[in-house]
Amino acid sequence: MWAGSRLASNTGGAAPEAPTNVNLLLQGMSQQGDCVDQAQFPNGAGFPSNRFQGGHVNQLTCGWLYPAGAADSFDLQRSVDQSAYTGTVYDSITESSAGSGYSNYVTNSGTAGAPHIGSSWVNYTYTDTAATQCVSNSPPGSGPAYFSSCHGYGYRVRAVKGGVAGPWSAPMVATYYGYGTRVLLQDVFDGGPNYADAGGGTTPSGSGTTMSYTSDPTGFNTFINPYCGYGAVEWNLCVKQFNYMLWVAKAAQASTDLSIQPEIVGDYSMKLLHTGGPQSIQLSSYGSLVNGSYVSIKVPLADLMTDYTSGSGVLQTAWYKATLNLNANSQKIYWDWLGFVEA
Repeated sequence: MWAGSRLASNTGGAAPEAPTNVNLLLQGMSQQGDCVDQAQFPNGAGFPSNRFQGGHVNQLTCGWLYPAGAADSFDLQRSVDQSAYTGTVYDSITESSAGSGYSNYVTNSGTAGAPHIGSSWVNYTYTDTAATQCVSNSPPGSGPAYFSSCHGYGYRVRAVKGGVAGPWSAPMVATYYGYGTRVLLQDVFDGGPNYADAGGGTTPSGSGTTMSYTSDPTGFNTFINPYCGYGAVEWNLCVKQFNYMLWVAKAAQASTDLSIQPEIVGDYSMKLLHTGGPQSIQLSSYGSLVNGSYVSIKVPLADLMTDYTSGSGVLQTAWYKATLNLNANSQKIYWDWLGFVEA
């Protein structure tokens, strides 16, 4: 489960406390915008190529939150393609190096004109330069999976102080939108969400702003279709390590529901759930939005990303976008957090 709360300062004790908010910050890039053009769209669509491939396809940066100066170093465990986390330490980083890494992340984000997670939620980082094909570098549409040959990577972090290691953190999450920030969400093609709505009330993460969307009162536009980018390669986010899309959201009225329609680059819809299945699924099949209260709803990627267009189910491992369609006119929804989690 995601760790959305801020971390209280460590006031002492024999063992350090566990870091929180372990987040995917950069996938397949050394900094935001570090992407290169890939091949053209399939099926002779004739679209110009876009930035589907990372400039550093074997590099991944994660970050976490810990009281400044309360650790000497940090250890990391790594999972590949959902392999079990073990007691083995994959790598270690000093507190000063992890702090400098976060400063570089902030500086480079500003250079790229992109947002970053603020230091209230992440203040240390680690870069793995041996995360082989953490994002696909295969031509789009070259296999049953649209972007094939990527590997999923997960990390857990623990603090070390005075030679004493603390407990491991929860596994890394991939934040689409959270902490008042677009992290792996770049923008939308239709509609107009508010990315900094201060009217969302008290949030589980502690952020003073949320993302919100209000459907058109005339019914002309009741949907948005946010696509990945910024910390993710544009239109190509590897989600192979994760099992669920998690929603931490609330409705501004009763009887709110929306459909989720994932798409492959080129606006190709999938067939979900079974052969000849629907192009979208309802959020209410997995949990109910509540008027005035934030709730957490997990949608299995096995339902959301298994495409039966070919007649047999193929689990897509790359996320592009999804059309989110509210079920009625003049309805409003707030997102405190939206992203991908292991469990």
